[in-house]
Amino acid sequence: MRILLTVQRGCDSFESIKTVDGVVYPTFHDTCEALGYMEDDREYIDGIVGVSDLGSGHHLRDFFVRSLITDSYSRPKQVWENTWTLLSDGILHERRKVLNIPGLQIEAKELMNLCLIEIEKLCQSNGRSLKEFPSLPYTSYSEIMQFEKRFVAHELNYNREQIKNSHDELVKLLTTEQKGVYDQVMDVVFKGKTFVCNTLSVALRSKGLIVLNVASSGIASLLLPGGRTVHSRFSIPLDINNLSTCNVRQGSLKAELLQKASLIIWDEAPMLNKHCFEALDRTLNDIMTTQATYGNDISFGGKIIVLGGDFRQILPVIPKGSRSDIVGSTVNSSYLRKYCTILKLTTNIRLQNASYTASADEIREFADWILEVGDGTAKTIDEDDSTIEIPSYLLITSCEDPLLSLVNFAYPNFVSIPNHMIVLKKGVSIMLHRNLDHAAGLCNGTRIMVTDLTQYIIVATLLSGKKSGEKVYIARQSLTLSDPSIPFKFQRRQFPITLSFAMTIKKSQGQFLSHVGLYLPKPDVTHGQLYVALSRVKSRKCLKIMILDDEGFVSNMTKNVVYEEVFDNI
Repeated sequence: MRILLTVQRGCDSFESIKTVDGVVYPTFHDTCEALGYMEDDREYIDGIVGVSDLGSGHHLRDFFVRSLITDSYSRPKQVWENTWTLLSDGILHERRKVLNIPGLQIEAKELMNLCLIEIEKLCQSNGRSLKEFPSLPYTSYSEIMQFEKRFVAHELNYNREQIKNSHDELVKLLTTEQKGVYDQVMDVVFKGKTFVCNTLSVALRSKGLIVLNVASSGIASLLLPGGRTVHSRFSIPLDINNLSTCNVRQGSLKAELLQKASLIIWDEAPMLNKHCFEALDRTLNDIMTTQATYGNDISFGGKIIVLGGDFRQILPVIPKGSRSDIVGSTVNSSYLRKYCTILKLTTNIRLQNASYTASADEIREFADWILEVGDGTAKTIDEDDSTIEIPSYLLITSCEDPLLSLVNFAYPNFVSIPNHMIVLKKGVSIMLHRNLDHAAGLCNGTRIMVTDLTQYIIVATLLSGKKSGEKVYIARQSLTLSDPSIPFKFQRRQFPITLSFAMTIKKSQGQFLSHVGLYLPKPDVTHGQLYVALSRVKSRKCLKIMILDDEGFVSNMTKNVVYEEVFDNI
């Protein structure tokens, strides 16, 4: 018995494979996007079109570059081809002003080139280049190369006279202790061999030298003149180990910049794993081998590096690490320790500069107590326990206390990835969960206020920092959660934000806050948490604490976890 097949199921040609709902797509990539098998860039294109009436071309270019350097686009060329006319908005107007030709007209090709130059400038302000994205047009090469040649010169682009005046004023404000640190570092720099970070920076820059200011966190880097995060500046890998090196090639522009730097200032150093410092050490030793004055037995290729920070604060995070693992990961446990000179600052300048009227005894008492908490010497309830009693003047005993309306809450809660759903409205304050654009002040922990909501983009204004009040656009990003306990990586495309009615204690590190409310529903779990939370403010009147015991009742006692052994080598 024979059966004749008269109906053929499935595709019968390459064209039919690329057909979705009657539309024949030009490539298999386009077909997969249409079927929803791959992420596409349609929301970014529609997002730029949707907000084009809400901001200038400069804002759109900022947004385009921000998404570009964070690798949000699956196909950057497609986004560029569909939006470049909008991204070019305002460029012709600026050209007319510069050339003083009100009726100037230019061809579309030249306008595109001018737009690419503006985008290249924005990329370079974040340490990147359009050459890293070969799918994008790289025309007007000679003009773009002029910006590239200024990569190193950018670090010398300061008004030396203005900086000298600033330096003279800052030096006058240094305490005797700080002046000693300043003099010692300056002496080392000029013989060839932090407070104070800003003063050192303006001092050397006023003499025409290059100073690279970096910090372990984005928020801390914003406090330094020309500051960047260490991972951005030195291309330190995120997955670090004892053999890692920085992604800086010999002969590259970044290598040239590091060779010419007279001083590197690294703030909040104790936060990072010692392998980060060792990776930079290996890289600088490799880069500086071209200069015959440096030998092999020397740290950081002979560069002078000021590592600033407080070992009383939160140490490197080691997932599921023991106490010894955490202490062993700190920079003072590295082989680099033997090359370091320890300079100590003990005066609490934040309290010294408190704006409220307080007696010297009151300021000293509060400062001494905070140091005791940080050192682990604060009086405990039991000799074998780390539980301490919080002074009554700092306690909140009721959730209805009117002081709650005045404070920014910090609490020990660790979140690896933002909530999958968040409800927003105009006027609400939100906080970023990722470093998006350091040049624009958009770092992990930056607080912004929502001013407009479109289908794909959040329009907001910065709430703090030097660029407070400036408009920014935030789009969704692909965020990846990697947990060693599970055999796969979890990825989700979403807005990298959370509501900012509160922040974790770790996120508050490096920030100065006017008022702090500390909510402790459970004891601290790691070294330095309590100290960090207590030391964010300028006075004891700006700090209020609510503690709950195991039964959920208000208490005046809490754990103070301190790994005393971390202080042994400093």
